[in-house]
Amino acid sequence: MDGIFDDVLQQVTRGDGLDALARRIGAPPEATADAAQAALPALFSALSRNASSPDGAASLLGALDRDHDGSVLDDLVGALSGGADSGGGLLGHVLGGRRGPLESELESATSLDPDQIGRLLAALAPLVMAALGRAQREHRMGSQELGYELGRVAKHAEESLGDRYGILGSLVDGDGDGRVDAGLIEAGKSLLGRLLRR
Repeated sequence: MDGIFDDVLQQVTRGDGLDALARRIGAPPEATADAAQAALPALFSALSRNASSPDGAASLLGALDRDHDGSVLDDLVGALSGGADSGGGLLGHVLGGRRGPLESELESATSLDPDQIGRLLAALAPLVMAALGRAQREHRMGSQELGYELGRVAKHAEESLGDRYGILGSLVDGDGDGRVDAGLIEAGKSLLGRLLRR
């Protein structure tokens, strides 16, 4: 799965993919690329957080098996040019109650308005799932391997944010008290344990 984040990022921030995404959300290409660079790490981090438990990883694997074989990436421009925001429902599963805070953070960090941010996340979520689904099939990963590899990809994606790392606060501070929640701490311990056993 090495490079999966960079591959998705490149496809939606350059060339025809960027033009199609910009038209989809109704924003200038430069602003769209900038916002995508901030939004994608948050989506990968949210998925990694969801897959940090055995049940969460199994649920993600099931979703990939059922609905996300990666074929959407074979016609990225066509997928982005489609009418309906098919990723809207998907975002609810990926982000849960953290969708609103994340959208607020992205609005503050970019030049997009709330409607454009919502359309951006809804457009990107199916692409992220498609990329994960394709990688899972290519590497024949089970749920445990998927959770581990997704953790590595998310860490790389988070590092790409640089000074914008605070955008992820709405995902890791579950109750809004300014502290990283216990679930994420346990996920980190689990990931460390897997690393030490390899």
